[in-house]
Amino acid sequence: MATLKEFRSDLILLHGKLKPSKEELLTERHAQWLIHKYRSVTIRDDYRATREIDPSVLQDFGQIFFTNVLSSDDPAISVGSLHLGKIVVPRVVSLPGFAGYYRITSSSKHCQHYPIEMDMFFNIPPDSIAAKGDYFFPVNNAVYISPVRKEGNMVLILDNPMNGIVLLTQNVLSGDIQTGVSYTVQSGQTVYNGVGYNVGQSFTGTFGITTFSGTGVVKHTIQKRPITINDDYPMSMNMFEKVIVKLFYQEFKFTQNMVADAKNDAMAELVALQS
Repeated sequence: MATLKEFRSDLILLHGKLKPSKEELLTERHAQWLIHKYRSVTIRDDYRATREIDPSVLQDFGQIFFTNVLSSDDPAISVGSLHLGKIVVPRVVSLPGFAGYYRITSSSKHCQHYPIEMDMFFNIPPDSIAAKGDYFFPVNNAVYISPVRKEGNMVLILDNPMNGIVLLTQNVLSGDIQTGVSYTVQSGQTVYNGVGYNVGQSFTGTFGITTFSGTGVVKHTIQKRPITINDDYPMSMNMFEKVIVKLFYQEFKFTQNMVADAKNDAMAELVALQS
């Protein structure tokens, strides 16, 4: 995978090579918007053709918290017998069967809520076996679950991936220390840049020093944060090829030969940027 910054730079560079001289260059903001837009288009097209989801587009939100609301969900209505869990989420890619809400579960990810049409949910007979199921249904950007949970987990396919988060829960290996990033010793002792650190102590990556030694287990100090343009963007290289083709055909109206050349150049340029 590559970062949004790399995808963006590649698109701007390729567009600059192929555009008519009178056409303005892409701005970074417009390039990012086009990448988001045609990534969503490609996800929908691929799902329509195969009914499969490319794992690279999934975004895990980690632990989330639901609000207990009445089914009316209106402060003017204070009575009601049915309670639901509610959370407001970023807009997801519109896919059949609410597939953009890829997985909604308990915090452990074991107990899953299954998608159901809102009308069908409220028409389930209260005394039926179906009423005992775990469900969710979306209304605009809100998601309601039944039965109520205090907390849970969501894996979504976002329309704009930059509304997602990054989970940095993995152990950090020696050689992977990044400049300016804070790390905390979870167990044992670690020596970094000539200084020893014990359990609970933190250090910040220094330019040019990517390794540490010792028996310590090191993790990121901040293990959950908003995604940035320098993080892996949830789109595979194969999908980026499709996005480039759609962009150049549908958005920029380039010719078939130009698109074929751009498709080949896109991968070479992106590899160069990553290097």
